[in-house]
Amino acid sequence: MDQPPPPAVERLLAAIRKSGDFPAMARSIGLISTLTASEATSSGLLADTILQDYGLTQKVLRLVNTAAFAQYDEVTTITRAVLLMGFDRVRSVATGLMLFEHLAKHARTANLADVMNMSFYSAVLSRNIAEDSGFADGEEAFISALFHKLGRILVAFYLPKEFAEIQAGEAGKEPATIRSVLGLSYEAMGIAVAQGLNLPAKLTESMVRVPGDASSRVLSPGERLGCLATLANDITEVLAADADPHFKQAEIERLVGSYAKVVKIGKKMGDLIARSVKELKESSSTFKLELPGSRFIAGFGEMRAKSVVSAAGRAAGFAEASSAGALVPDESEDPSGLVAGPMQPETILTKGLHEITSLLVAEYTLDDVLRVVLETIYRALGVERTRVYFLLKDPSLSVARFRFGFGQSATEMKGWFEIPISGSEDLFSLALTEQKDIVVKDATAMEVLAALPDWYTRNGVADRYLVLLPLVVDQKSVGLFYVDGEKEVLPLLTPPVLNYLKVLRGQVVLAIRQKATRAPGRR
Repeated sequence: MDQPPPPAVERLLAAIRKSGDFPAMARSIGLISTLTASEATSSGLLADTILQDYGLTQKVLRLVNTAAFAQYDEVTTITRAVLLMGFDRVRSVATGLMLFEHLAKHARTANLADVMNMSFYSAVLSRNIAEDSGFADGEEAFISALFHKLGRILVAFYLPKEFAEIQAGEAGKEPATIRSVLGLSYEAMGIAVAQGLNLPAKLTESMVRVPGDASSRVLSPGERLGCLATLANDITEVLAADADPHFKQAEIERLVGSYAKVVKIGKKMGDLIARSVKELKESSSTFKLELPGSRFIAGFGEMRAKSVVSAAGRAAGFAEASSAGALVPDESEDPSGLVAGPMQPETILTKGLHEITSLLVAEYTLDDVLRVVLETIYRALGVERTRVYFLLKDPSLSVARFRFGFGQSATEMKGWFEIPISGSEDLFSLALTEQKDIVVKDATAMEVLAALPDWYTRNGVADRYLVLLPLVVDQKSVGLFYVDGEKEVLPLLTPPVLNYLKVLRGQVVLAIRQKATRAPGRR
């Protein structure tokens, strides 16, 4: 029989549930975390779920456009981000970003700002250690370090009285004070909540401390991330301590040395600390984290870097990063153009075309190309206000079947969309058999209703516009792009935008022909 959670965990979960938008955010995290069906469906569902949150979409795109993926040119669709980063990594990054953004938005006191800023800096440092040592994936190391101390973060936010009591405890006896006040450790608290939120198992496992003397044993993938997260967070605690800089330097060297058998740091830790400070500005802008006013952040400017890092040259770099104001986020700076706000349809469509061009010169599947095309149309015409599907024509039967798409209840559409093709008796059959592009501005107009098939009207005709674009290859209809949307956004469907949709369709035709040309046995 399962044991009930400790009272402190119950109090924390109750406080979280009362916190306004946290439950809705947690449901989105749960949905993303449980998308574990077949790759063909889960990647599309994951992309669709992320796209419902504009801010999250931009953050994932910013991450996939970091240096690690620069060789792939600019990535502008979540679909391609999933292709490049992998399903599991995007899932972990997305859940982490959602949770952190929610907490950062509600950090209203100096203590809360310090808790968030220290976790954030630990994440940047962990990523740099991972990339320098090759010990783990950089972005996974970032997310794992960010939430390594989830229990502490949540107690600070939702149990402020208990957190203040712990903070006021006797110096040097914090673990005992935590257990006395909460009945369990911060670590156990964080793991219990993570399991309750159905966060990815690897992320939850990485919340367990792996100190240096335990790092040389055989580690699971989650424990390897926990190893880096422990090191980065412990270094951050040393940097934040009110202690002599020489003591800090010695303590950091001791920590690094304790992990030396498994984490091979090619550069001195001082370099990584300095680089992490410089990167904090860019990363904090991505997260919309307000760094000024935090005692921890202010401490970097006050710190004499020459006493913390070994070499004078590295120390100069550290001091330069602080004195140059690298810790103050500039909301106006956005060289990528990915976070400035919703883009115009033509801009999204243009970026999508570039995305597909990059895809066509690399290894790709036709499904990859189709998904990028569908997502581009979906974003251009309005996420949550548009549905975009691809229907594949059965060459042996007079039907076209739902393949995949974006929009509400896309899974349900699989059963709904098996289109009988009957000459030119209705709009769908007309589009496929006569190879005609059809645009309907009002699907409820009487003359339109008369031309809609029974299977469509039986499911209810909303007050929406409708676009049908057949996919024709070598004079044969092989499929159909279906788009519908709210009439309020019909003004977006301008002649130039419609032309873009046709060009995107043409890219799919090009992809099909390229695949046929490259097929074995063809010259």
